[in-house]
Amino acid sequence: MFHATQAHTNAQMNKFLGTMVVWYRYTDNQRKVVNFCSYIMRGSLAKLYAAKYKLRSRAKVYKIASRNLSRPLLRKKGQSPEYHKANILSPIRRTKIYAGETEGDEPGNLKKLLQLLTKLKTQLASSQKSNNLTDRDVAERMAESYHRLNTRAQELGAEVTDLRVKYEALDVEVEEVQPTECFCTFKDLE
Repeated sequence: MFHATQAHTNAQMNKFLGTMVVWYRYTDNQRKVVNFCSYIMRGSLAKLYAAKYKLRSRAKVYKIASRNLSRPLLRKKGQSPEYHKANILSPIRRTKIYAGETEGDEPGNLKKLLQLLTKLKTQLASSQKSNNLTDRDVAERMAESYHRLNTRAQELGAEVTDLRVKYEALDVEVEEVQPTECFCTFKDLE
């Protein structure tokens, strides 16, 4: 049917529609008829789109349209007509914005934007100057922090050795204490 002439296709469609009317009378066939009609309509639409967009087959139509023929098909460049129009108009809009001719704005918008841009550049430059450290400054600060950490580690090591000596001294004192001195007898409590 899809490869026939238009007159032959029309005759086939008329015959097909008559058959569908008869089939549709029975409830169990209604769903099948609707599905088959949608299949035929999809194929016919694909044939029409293929002719309009000069595509060689319905398969290419389905591939481009992703089986959704309700939206416009993509052109050969890969853009739908709406996007193609938007891509043509966007540079014009951009030049109007840069020239200060946007809707609701007075001319000279470009001057305001340039002033704001120079102000931001100066602020950025001043902040970079205040935060800018040379490699030598960074190396000196790292050396200072390393020296501080090293001295603190030595101090902590000395404290640990002092505590160890005190612990050993206390341990010796505890061993020297007699066990009889620690425990009282029942007679002492009376």
